Amino acid sequence: MKRKKKGSSLITVVIIFSVLITVGTAMLSMTVGDYKMRVKESTQIKNLYSSESGLDSAYYIIIKTFDKAAEYGDFKVKQLKAGKCQWEPHQRLYEIAKEKRDNVLNNKNSTSSECKKAKRQFNNELEELSKLEFERSFKNFISKSQNNNQASYKEKIPENFLADSITNTSYNTMSFNNREIEKNIDDNEFERMTKLEFIKLSNDNKLEPELFVYSDEDLKKINELERKLKFDEQNNEIQDALNNLKKSVDGIKLDNNEFNITITSEFKSKNENAQINGENLRRLQTSYTIVVPEYKDISFSNSITNVVLDNKVLIVGENMKVKNSNLNVKGNIFVQGKDESTDDWKTRDYDKYKGGIKLNSDSKIKLNFNGDVVTGKTFNIVNNIDVMLEGNLYATNIYLGQENRDYSKESNLNVTKSKNNKETGKVFIDNDLTLKAKNSSVKIDKFYGLNDKNIKHDKEHSHDKDAIDGRTSSSIILNGEDNNSTIEINEEAYIMGVSRINTSTKDGYSTGESIGIKDNYQAYSIPLDDTEKFEYYDPLQLLKEDDVIKKSKHFKKYWDDPNRKESVKGAGRVTLPKRNTYTVGATVYTDNGKNIVGESNFNLSDMKISDKREDYASKVYRMGKGANIDVYNSLGKDAVTVESLMYLEDIDKVDNYKLANQSGNNEKAIFNKDPNKTIIIKEGNGANEGEIEEDEDNIYVYSKAGKVNAFIATAGDVTIEGKMDFDGSMMINKDLNIIGSEEKNILYDKEVINRIQSSNKEIFDEVFAPTLNGAEGNDRSSVDVQYDLNKFIKTGLWKIKK
Repeated sequence: MKRKKKGSSLITVVIIFSVLITVGTAMLSMTVGDYKMRVKESTQIKNLYSSESGLDSAYYIIIKTFDKAAEYGDFKVKQLKAGKCQWEPHQRLYEIAKEKRDNVLNNKNSTSSECKKAKRQFNNELEELSKLEFERSFKNFISKSQNNNQASYKEKIPENFLADSITNTSYNTMSFNNREIEKNIDDNEFERMTKLEFIKLSNDNKLEPELFVYSDEDLKKINELERKLKFDEQNNEIQDALNNLKKSVDGIKLDNNEFNITITSEFKSKNENAQINGENLRRLQTSYTIVVPEYKDISFSNSITNVVLDNKVLIVGENMKVKNSNLNVKGNIFVQGKDESTDDWKTRDYDKYKGGIKLNSDSKIKLNFNGDVVTGKTFNIVNNIDVMLEGNLYATNIYLGQENRDYSKESNLNVTKSKNNKETGKVFIDNDLTLKAKNSSVKIDKFYGLNDKNIKHDKEHSHDKDAIDGRTSSSIILNGEDNNSTIEINEEAYIMGVSRINTSTKDGYSTGESIGIKDNYQAYSIPLDDTEKFEYYDPLQLLKEDDVIKKSKHFKKYWDDPNRKESVKGAGRVTLPKRNTYTVGATVYTDNGKNIVGESNFNLSDMKISDKREDYASKVYRMGKGANIDVYNSLGKDAVTVESLMYLEDIDKVDNYKLANQSGNNEKAIFNKDPNKTIIIKEGNGANEGEIEEDEDNIYVYSKAGKVNAFIATAGDVTIEGKMDFDGSMMINKDLNIIGSEEKNILYDKEVINRIQSSNKEIFDEVFAPTLNGAEGNDRSSVDVQYDLNKFIKTGLWKIKK
């Protein structure tokens, strides 16, 4: 009889499932382990690059501090030469040298030869003292703890100044008032004469590596304490010792007139998955060397930043166009504008809006301008634009609308005071503020419509003869039906002109109101009494009257009729200040919910507009140079043009300037004399980051880590595309085009420009020498520090310490 093998199938199934579970568990464990390794590796790489960004920040801070140290050294030399040196040994030597010279000069028996010799000897001694005082002051500014034996108690520069700046990732903006040097100095004088203000570096990516100024010996001690703390996390004594060590170390050492600086950058991510990757601390270290310059090595002279740029980040000879780009600009903008008007009377009312600055977008974007915006043509906002302008706006026209007479939509202009300047928030126009837009608004603190139809422009001497025919007065115009669009002026409104009806006559037909709405013009076609005369102005029969005041009274009387008053158009769309509103013509506005038709309240004693016209002429026609009323009346007699500021044809005279040699430089001097070549500034992608490439039609400038530091002077166009941070300035003889949906930041950086100029002195001298030497009559009283960056600041290779 056969024995049954009971349960053998079950055992087989259990064995198979055990094998499967074991294999599956092993595979799952391998997958989790591989995932952990990949996450950890990814985090380590991210932290590595984050740490490297910290070293870039440290380098930037060192450059900024070097600039101010040189400026401070020059300031202290000026004090010495004024006999007010704060370092007693140098002051004593100055007094001895001065006394020796004066003894000879005041001695009646001294010969002419002896007096000359005494003066020459004093000057030689003073130059030697200046050299020593500059060196002493420069060293103290960088790190006073290195030179306590040479620091004056009156000098309020903190110890470890540079080290603290690096650790706090901030740079100083100390300014020096040289005009105060001659005055007596007391203990508080330095603080009064200087302003110490730290600017925190912005961190758009929210990466916050910690920076430390360590020496290698310091780092060894820190690593040892961290190892101990890792095995004894609750040991407060070790933790306190580690914290104290990090606070107290200063890896800045002075040796043979060179500061050797060791920077350590740490970054650790505190991830929610800390059980997987922990903090993943990455620590990079590099060294920088600052060579202490001699006084003669630093150039203290007039700079293009003072003489030509005057805080201008963009100088454009023709038009500036922004399409679909969120844009932030810090610095003044000058756009000359290209005249594109025609002789056709049927289109001239809209042709005048062509040229200048044009902003347009297919979807909603924001533009922020921090500084003055100046254009000789139109500031034109088309569709989907929100403009915040913290500064002043100067333009011939402001136009919210389209050149083809169509409505624009969903746009807003806000001109307001900047935080640092109460003299901003002003709009100066020489023709019209025109609103032909749906769901749009204009908000202005102070508005000045400058042009009066009675002004006799000097056509013979004007640089823009054709413009005079259309420049008959300035007013506010609302075209089209009520459509939720408004204009609000808050503090002051000075409107010197009146509206115009477009007719076939040379200048059109001047109305009697300073705020013009098309549907209200019917007032001029209806007689109110038998004394009024009418005439045919193709294509309309209109009131014949040259006196604007009489026209404004006719307009008010017509619309004050109870049967018509509620039909007046546009009353709820304009808000004017209850005080400080002055208009040549009638106005239509709303007050406490009531439609108001106001008459002319022009008063010559109140309308102190002449200074405003000169200010406008200075900004628009002379790029900031002084201008009198004749310049305004001539629409720019002897106007300064962008082309006149640059002598780009002289680039070939400079043997050592090659555009290709700028490729790879952190700070680039980009000069182009070919008007047919476009400079295209765009994002770098790996291999071409920071490079410059050139072909037959274009010059490509690629960003490095999304940033371009450059001074650009070109005879052609410039196009900016892609995400971009640009620091420096541009002088463009033709058009500037800004395209693409990515955000762009354009910043005027005086120090970058000065360093570029110093490193490329020969080409700057050739291209700008006539301007720098006062050909345009600019103020040359301001002085800047210039030096060759590569000569005095040297960077070592970074290495991974952990």
